[in-house]
Amino acid sequence: MKRTMKRTMKRTMVRTMKRTMKKPMERTMKKTTERTTKRTTKRTMERTTKINHEENNKATTKITTEKTMKMNHEENHEENHGENNNENHEHNQGENHGENHEENHEENYEDEP
Repeated sequence: MKRTMKRTMKRTMVRTMKRTMKKPMERTMKKTTERTTKRTTKRTMERTTKINHEENNKATTKITTEKTMKMNHEENHEENHGENNNENHEHNQGENHGENHEENHEENYEDEP
């Protein structure tokens, strides 16, 4: 009788201990995991936003530099083209124009009787 009583008491004690110990541990574990997940998600979000911000900055600076380079190129091209065109035009009219004009006239008059 003593033995069975002792055994049942032991079982019930173990059962109650398990129940009482399990619940608070679960609660605390749940809270800590929630806290850590919140913390880690917050950190990762901060990191990703920072990275995205840096990439966007790089992209915008790249676009602006490309635009400015293109504009500068067009301006320089127009300036150079204008100067070279005027110089070449004057050059062609001045020295070569007279010689070519005379040669063409001579060739045209030679063909006709």
